[in-house]
Amino acid sequence: MNFRERIFTRAEYNMKVVFTAIVLPEAYKSALFKAFPPKHNIVQDGHVTLAFRPGKLPDNLGEEITFEVYGYANDDKADAVAVKLFDVESNNEIPHITLSVRQGTSPVYSNELLNKGYNAVEPLTLKGVVGAFIQGQGYVFKLPEPVLPPPSIVTPPPVQPNPEIEKAPQI
Repeated sequence: MNFRERIFTRAEYNMKVVFTAIVLPEAYKSALFKAFPPKHNIVQDGHVTLAFRPGKLPDNLGEEITFEVYGYANDDKADAVAVKLFDVESNNEIPHITLSVRQGTSPVYSNELLNKGYNAVEPLTLKGVVGAFIQGQGYVFKLPEPVLPPPSIVTPPPVQPNPEIEKAPQI
């Protein structure tokens, strides 16, 4: 079993995956927030949730994904954009990015907000990287290297000739 397979099967590591997501690099996050300025006091980190508590790291961890913003909704609790995914799937009925929420509102509320309806917007193409949010560590975008103990070096004892053993005749 190779290292990648071992990581994917290690339950103690995979159980710590809170969610998987497409995470926007700063340049794309800035473009998004410039086009759709957050309306509430708690600005979110700019990600499209793919799966909540998936139980394992995604197979496409670290892969760059292109997607498109096509809708916008806001109310007195939150604002969010609806996105169209091309190469991946989201467990959310309407894949989206929560832009901001007011104090006391969970970002999960964006699902309800978008289900109420949204306005179509001029398409905005963005790119992000598939990451996994790990409890106690934050986002990871590549598999960690294994932490292996240093190899123990065993030196065999020197071979001592035994004078009592006769030499075999040479033919």
